[in-house]
Amino acid sequence: MFGKGDIRIVVPSHGIIIIDHKNGSGVMVEPDDSQLKMYGYMGFESTKEYLGEIPVIEMWISQPRKPHKDGPHRSVYMTGEELTNWWLDTLLPALAAAREENALLKTGEWCRFCPAKMDCPATKGEVDDVKIVGNVDTLSNEEIGRLMAKRAVIVKFLEAINAEGNARAKKGEMIPGFKLVHQKGNRAWKDSMNEKDENGVEKKVTFAEAVVARFGKEAYEPQVLKSPPQIEKLVEGSRFVSKWAYTPQTGLTLAPDSDKRAAVKPAIEQFMDDMAAQETKGDDSK
Repeated sequence: MFGKGDIRIVVPSHGIIIIDHKNGSGVMVEPDDSQLKMYGYMGFESTKEYLGEIPVIEMWISQPRKPHKDGPHRSVYMTGEELTNWWLDTLLPALAAAREENALLKTGEWCRFCPAKMDCPATKGEVDDVKIVGNVDTLSNEEIGRLMAKRAVIVKFLEAINAEGNARAKKGEMIPGFKLVHQKGNRAWKDSMNEKDENGVEKKVTFAEAVVARFGKEAYEPQVLKSPPQIEKLVEGSRFVSKWAYTPQTGLTLAPDSDKRAAVKPAIEQFMDDMAAQETKGDDSK
């Protein structure tokens, strides 16, 4: 449990409006997230004497840097009774379970920002339990599924290891098998430099002046159309994007069962289903 709500508006005889601003673009946050419901309940509990008999708690997420099909500002509505039931029946039992001596340790997306993941037995167990094989085609479907489920946790764990190793090396510590080097960079243009003219007089020349004088229009790329998320940020951009943009199919990939996207049948399975449907239709026609 952590965080602090950004805005709480108490509307007497109506309810509460909770607004939480998320400036990050890496993790999508929905308004029914448990963190926002905690803000909603605590706001309700501390001001319920000012509210009506059936107060409404509006919980808003503002996440302008992460494109979402419903736009950057999204909300859910719950009554005070619904939030209280969630607090008493879901959150408090979970807190009590977490305080038990042998509390369940489970890895998942929530490990991403956890400061204890480097010392967590569950995280280390996921890594230590990985089966290293020469040929992955010898694995069973069950083994592949189990290893794929571990992928996110292992990747995050290794990223944390890499970050810790870099931090120690920058402090002067030695990491066996590794050395501290400069990161690879791409060449960039200087802002300006001093050059001598035909009379030998030195003067400051800006890059913009130099490149146009030497190459003219050939130094510049033609205009490039902005992407749908970039157009959305313009005035009336969201309405234009909803009318003209679409999401093309780019292929199939495996996702966890918890993923919100609908499952897709492989082409051969879909073909067999279509054939069976045609045969059934033919039998019916007889």
